[in-house]
Amino acid sequence: MRKVFLILFLLGIVLSLSAEPDLFLEDTVNQGSVLRLIVFGEKPLLQVAATLSDSQTREISSALGFSLNNSSPRNTSVLILGVPSTVSPGSYSLSVTGLYGEGAFSLTREITILSRVFIAEEIRLNEKMSDLRQIPDPQKEQETKELVELVNTTRPTALYHTGRFRFPLTEIRKTSTYGDRRTFLYTDGGSARSIHYGIDYGAPQGTKVFAVGDGVVVFAASRILTGNTVIIEHLPGVYSLYYHLHSIDTTKDAFVLMGETIGTVGATGLATGNHLHWEIRVGGVPVEPEIFLNESLLDKDSLFDKIQ
Repeated sequence: MRKVFLILFLLGIVLSLSAEPDLFLEDTVNQGSVLRLIVFGEKPLLQVAATLSDSQTREISSALGFSLNNSSPRNTSVLILGVPSTVSPGSYSLSVTGLYGEGAFSLTREITILSRVFIAEEIRLNEKMSDLRQIPDPQKEQETKELVELVNTTRPTALYHTGRFRFPLTEIRKTSTYGDRRTFLYTDGGSARSIHYGIDYGAPQGTKVFAVGDGVVVFAASRILTGNTVIIEHLPGVYSLYYHLHSIDTTKDAFVLMGETIGTVGATGLATGNHLHWEIRVGGVPVEPEIFLNESLLDKDSLFDKIQ
């Protein structure tokens, strides 16, 4: 009998040492939306990362974990993955890895991406706009590289805004939507296809543009294609982008509050008229901006209630 108890006791220790953390998430998500995960357990969680891959193990998106202040007695790590509008609907594999206590862990789940309808449109460009897109320019390429690096940066301490966003303008007149499948028609008869990563709102030049949420300005300068541009970091890996501004009324490294004026509407860069291009990137992936007008970036109370 003592041997049985000893075996059970030792088995309990082994299972306790090898036990992996748990994972909470929704198992379906729309194209162009976000996937929110919480990894939780009794031991400290470190270096948590998630990767969404297709059947060929090609990476679709990825995210790094970060901690939130919450009332849960468990150790937790939160991750937010952007889901591109361009991925095909179907089943995908989610892999979550990290350090748990003094050991490593690995979790996998199957995720279903649901389809949505995107608008197709043709945009005829004048000679100036055609040249802006077609003519090779090292500076333009460098600016693209720098922007990609910036919005792919995840700083675990960047915890500024978890609630809903507000509209970036007072009056809204939408002229283009997220995920539009565009065909640009050039003056020389050529054409090129493109995906619209944000939403365009038409407004008179000089109309005030507001920060959609609290955050730190990580970019405030002119770029060739996007004109006068402001980028704000709201959460680790979560950024809002504002293009084609007439004026920039903030500075890099400034902390701004939701509703604070950061610039005015214009037509700088590759723009056929006065408008604001508003974009949201999550882990570098452009996602549907208006999602966050109706729901919180991260509803802490709701998420943590579900894992209690």
